[in-house]
Amino acid sequence: MIDAYALIYRSYFAFISRPLTNAAGENTSAPFGFTRFLLDIREQFQPDYMAIVFDAGNSFRDQEYPAYKATREKMPDDLRESIGRVRDIVEAFHDPVVELDGYEADDVIGTLAIKAREVGLEAVIVSGDKDFYQLVQPGIHLMNPGRGGATGVAAEWVTEKNAIKKFGIPPSQVTDYLALVGDASDNIPGARGIGPKTALKLLGQYPSVEELLEHAEKVEPARASKSLQENADDVRLSKRLVRIMTDLDVPLDLEALKVGEPNNAALRDIFVGLEFRRLAEHYAMAAQAQGNTGTSELEQQETDYQLVDSVDILEDIVTAVRAAGQVTVAAEASTKDPLCGALVGIAMSVKTGLAWYLPLAHVQPFELTFEGE
Repeated sequence: MIDAYALIYRSYFAFISRPLTNAAGENTSAPFGFTRFLLDIREQFQPDYMAIVFDAGNSFRDQEYPAYKATREKMPDDLRESIGRVRDIVEAFHDPVVELDGYEADDVIGTLAIKAREVGLEAVIVSGDKDFYQLVQPGIHLMNPGRGGATGVAAEWVTEKNAIKKFGIPPSQVTDYLALVGDASDNIPGARGIGPKTALKLLGQYPSVEELLEHAEKVEPARASKSLQENADDVRLSKRLVRIMTDLDVPLDLEALKVGEPNNAALRDIFVGLEFRRLAEHYAMAAQAQGNTGTSELEQQETDYQLVDSVDILEDIVTAVRAAGQVTVAAEASTKDPLCGALVGIAMSVKTGLAWYLPLAHVQPFELTFEGE
């Protein structure tokens, strides 16, 4: 079960200092990163079933606590515009999308995880959201995919055996811990003045916030006792907000969640538009191997590819580029290493189906040299 928006955000901000863009100026960071996540999951873990879970509308948390997540920055416009691309990629991979109007992805994932465990499956949640630690137990595990970059972290597999390392408490107390310390990213209040170390001490005295609040006068240290008494309502509210629901009306349709074969032709066309060259080439070859080479809109278009062998054609190229206002350039070298190879040719295009190739350093057929032989 993949927490879609968690991975979309992570993909987008992984390239925030140097965003990926195509010739049209479209930010392609999120589609690229999300695609890599999907491919890694498919190739490394080979799951039998998969669900891509999206948030859908405002949840009960927004209704009960209007300030919920109010401190979060608005989704960047270029990221919002790329969500459709991500959904297209998911659809082309034939990965089922699961979403329930009025609920966050966390609650849908929690419900599916419990149902999967109950039928004997190992449920794996793919997300970097710390709230999911509360669900970790035999049969339900968490895979934090990590992130790259200079400040990156490695991927982590979390089970009931190592989950305690995150907060210093077992998964059964995670909601109590978060209710005490709060969560600035979601604007969850917690108990003012109680931080992680104090929360651990308190939960060592009483195993739940309900019991802590019941015996607040006896709690040590005194400042924690005072905070619990003054912020009891906020603590109770915080626990309701951080608790992931596991009893939604979401069916576990295993037939619909089976991992299927991707639509190679559709993926090829998507990646061509996004200018993911290697991915486009990979799925073009896969589509050709399936005999699916003549159905895409891309291939039905008329093409005009010209070899530039005269000055007149070069003048036409200059005119076309000026009229289009943009041009895509691809360089062909004598080796795959751009730092060592010599420039052999340059390909240019201003729109799909129209391209020119300038052969700068080609050797004519049969024009071989035997110097030194």
